[in-house]
Amino acid sequence: MQTSSEMVQWLTWAAGAGAALVVAGRAKQRLELSLAKHPSLGGHLRMAKRMAQWIPAYSYDEAAWVATDGAPPPVAAQRKTPWRAWVRNCAKAAR
Repeated sequence: MQTSSEMVQWLTWAAGAGAALVVAGRAKQRLELSLAKHPSLGGHLRMAKRMAQWIPAYSYDEAAWVATDGAPPPVAAQRKTPWRAWVRNCAKAAR
């Protein structure tokens, strides 16, 4: 018969071994996924970052954003209400 401390030690080792197996399985899966990618995909992120540096940055204020297509002021005013609600919802979700 095992004593209580031997049983605890055995359970600790078993839990550690189980956790190690789970981690090893996930690491193996991640490695297989990385190796499955075609080598030509390696430079796409670097090329995209390099190209993005050539594009000038721009931004719109709220009034220009809702009337970007040249909408008349009443239509732009109608667009602001759902736009503001969307911005509030996004800010609330980000908290």
